[in-house]
Amino acid sequence: MNPPTTAPMFRERSGRSVDFLRSTFTEVSGRFVETDLHAAEPLRDARDICTGGKHLRSLLVHIAADRPAGPAPHCDIAVAAAFDLLHGAFLILDDVFDSDETRRGRPTVHTAAGNRAQICYGLDGPTASADAAHYGESVAVLSGAAALTGAIRLIADSGAGDATTVALIQLLTDAAGLSMMGEFLDIHYSLPGVEADADAVRTASCMKTSPYSFGAPLMAGALLAGRDGHTAALREMGSHAGTAFQLANDLQSVFSPSSRTGKSAAGDLALGRATPLLTAARDTGVRPDLEAILAGDGPGGLQRVRDLLHSCGAVDKVIRRAQDDLADARTILDDTGALPSPEARRAFSAVLDDIAESLHV
Repeated sequence: MNPPTTAPMFRERSGRSVDFLRSTFTEVSGRFVETDLHAAEPLRDARDICTGGKHLRSLLVHIAADRPAGPAPHCDIAVAAAFDLLHGAFLILDDVFDSDETRRGRPTVHTAAGNRAQICYGLDGPTASADAAHYGESVAVLSGAAALTGAIRLIADSGAGDATTVALIQLLTDAAGLSMMGEFLDIHYSLPGVEADADAVRTASCMKTSPYSFGAPLMAGALLAGRDGHTAALREMGSHAGTAFQLANDLQSVFSPSSRTGKSAAGDLALGRATPLLTAARDTGVRPDLEAILAGDGPGGLQRVRDLLHSCGAVDKVIRRAQDDLADARTILDDTGALPSPEARRAFSAVLDDIAESLHV
């Protein structure tokens, strides 16, 4: 998803949150260097993950805070940075779960750490590759956990009022817990002996991304601005937008090249993930052919799967679901006043437009 282009004020504030997050990493790195120079290397890798990308979540915090023109208060900057850091934590861990070696065209945290273990730190012998992989995964799990706790600390130190700070920490940790549950279900449903129905897969997909990527950042912005009465509408609007966002990601994972997604091509297919897209296809008559292709490793398999997903109607079904969710999100945006200013409404509408554009595969 490309950054929305119609929200310069909110985009500038998101950039300030990214700068704040980068400076926080620099401060922590200085302490690490004093302890052990080697500890700063995985921190640098984690920093690159957490401060790269499109920063959708920090943008949503600022859109929902909907401050008038001028500098945003530090509490907004810090809380928005916390949601970007939370996202970075999940990316680092997700790359371990999916055995992805690249993220945004660079080695993932666990891959980079494993490479250093072999090249720089003397791992050798018949088990070197396995030992390096274990080391890299261990480093990444620690890095992801540290980023998660760091996100909580950013909110605790943000300077928001005491009651608001407690509510924000509850909001972030609740969203993080739902995402972890969704990730577990995503992994569990990929086991060969587990058959999840379409509703269960859809629920897991939504839990994994929607609460922490959309609902919680939007609600956090409203809490920071003292508009507690709008949080229910923002949660519902975020749920619809986040569901459409995840469906679009599922499509992009299969149909877009690595140069666009920044990840290994068709990783969900290779891992047998039970995404709504694959579940929709398996509910049709193409299931035997689809399963046979996914079980093999012959040339042209990816294109054959793409052709089947189109021909059986699974792609169209997923697109229609996403479009319905986007329409529901727009209805809430237009009818509730959850985002008070025209600028904020236009900015969020641009986010929805970009999700709609990414459904074109």
